[in-house]
Amino acid sequence: MIDFATLQDQLRALGVAIWNYLPSLLGATLLLAAGYLFAKLFTRLLQQGVERLGFDKLIAETGMTRALEQAKLTKKPSELLGRIVYWLIMLNLVIIVLRILGLDIIAEPLDQVISYLPQILIALIILVAGIIAAQFMGRVIQAAVASMGVEFSEAVGQLVQFLLIVMVVIISLQVVGLDVTIFTNLIINTFTIIVAGLALAFGLGGRGLAQNVLAGYYAREMFTEGDMILLAEQEGVLIGIGTINCELLVQNERLVLPNTHLTDGQVRIKVMPSQADPAPTD
Repeated sequence: MIDFATLQDQLRALGVAIWNYLPSLLGATLLLAAGYLFAKLFTRLLQQGVERLGFDKLIAETGMTRALEQAKLTKKPSELLGRIVYWLIMLNLVIIVLRILGLDIIAEPLDQVISYLPQILIALIILVAGIIAAQFMGRVIQAAVASMGVEFSEAVGQLVQFLLIVMVVIISLQVVGLDVTIFTNLIINTFTIIVAGLALAFGLGGRGLAQNVLAGYYAREMFTEGDMILLAEQEGVLIGIGTINCELLVQNERLVLPNTHLTDGQVRIKVMPSQADPAPTD
């Protein structure tokens, strides 16, 4: 037979448990609703702020916008940043709600996963900022080398940019917590081999090339295209100073000489009548 007294006691205990649980459930529901509204408002303000600061333009200059489009992500970078921040807030809010409801068995593993997300976000920030800085430094180096008259200045700037981006990627991976020791050693060894090869090349066969590059830089400060000069027993018009060689127009021929001829030897510049100082008058 059914023991109605025992059943009544169990129902009464269940009712008391539910009644005692209602404040927690109500508080968790209100907190979740308030947190949702806060997350929506905060991410909207954040998105508008980064848009005004030109965040989308900076990301486009790094080439990441094109990569996002290829990955079928049509949202703007500022919108993606807003969504990331929104879900970070909401996931942390869910953990708080679970703890309020006493569901620690679900909250603990979720908390471990979420605690790893800020590292990923910081790594992404470092990656984006590092790529922007690498591009800036590449352009600065390119402009500095170009001012010396080096024709392959663009290649030098791109090489500097590539090396800086590689360093930024390594730092970002370390922030995430990945072991990049093997990758780092590989990059360092490769870079060492390249530098050693270049040093050996300049030491054995490229010394003259380096001298002519530097001579071209100084020759541009000393001479002007169109000067009539006497160089290497040849009299002609200076028509150009390149990275390695200079050119003279001798009668109907072009004479190509190393730039060191302009800086290491004796060069005579013929002064035209229009360039000569006017004779003094009484």
